Amino acid sequence: MTARLRDAFENAYKAFGSRRLGQRMEVCRCSACMSEETERSILRTPLRDLSREQVYEYTKSTHGWSDEFLYLIPRYMELITQGEELTLFEKHHVLSRFKEAPENRMSAAEEAALAEWLLALFEDRLLRPVSDAELDAAVRSMGDPCFPNLLARDLADVIEVASPTPFDTARFQRLWEASLTREADLRLAGLIVLATAEGWSTMAAPRKTKALWWTWLSRFWSDDGRLVEAFDREVDERAQEVFLAALG
Repeated sequence: MTARLRDAFENAYKAFGSRRLGQRMEVCRCSACMSEETERSILRTPLRDLSREQVYEYTKSTHGWSDEFLYLIPRYMELITQGEELTLFEKHHVLSRFKEAPENRMSAAEEAALAEWLLALFEDRLLRPVSDAELDAAVRSMGDPCFPNLLARDLADVIEVASPTPFDTARFQRLWEASLTREADLRLAGLIVLATAEGWSTMAAPRKTKALWWTWLSRFWSDDGRLVEAFDREVDERAQEVFLAALG
């Protein structure tokens, strides 16, 4: 984990630090949702100690908006960064409660803390070294319609997580454009192949997010020379195959 991500967590705990839970949580208590026992366990557990299982139960039991959701945001950040599964559904369901939020439910400091974490998480996934194992998996997955291991899956997940929040995911695009590294180029090619092969899970994201990303990605297989130049520089045949798949 990068220092930027660790700092983002600490900043979030400070920014959201005035938030509290009430004596009763605003959740669904039907037989498929939160039990009284789980609710009591969440209420008596310090925020930083909440387990994946507790946050998972909260996620599946929330319908509509409640300000108590903001109390849990720093812990969501940590668990998402660790790769924990917090929903049975697509990644955009994890923070989907934001879609029901009235305007201005977060302070400026809270909104800035959320944005900094998302940018730090995206940068971490974008610039992480591409291993031989990743390249091997990417090439093997070329014939698989589900593309389970294609280089940019983690980045697609971060975009999905961010899509219901007030954060503008175009900021990810600007970060990507400014990151002129082999890793960023390979993951860009990976996202293009992923998107064109399976429609990518932005099919379930808000239409505005989907349109924003399709428009941006289309530049790189039409009139932008970035991937062509990356292919020309590349000496690894596996990486060349990824770039050709994106350009094809």
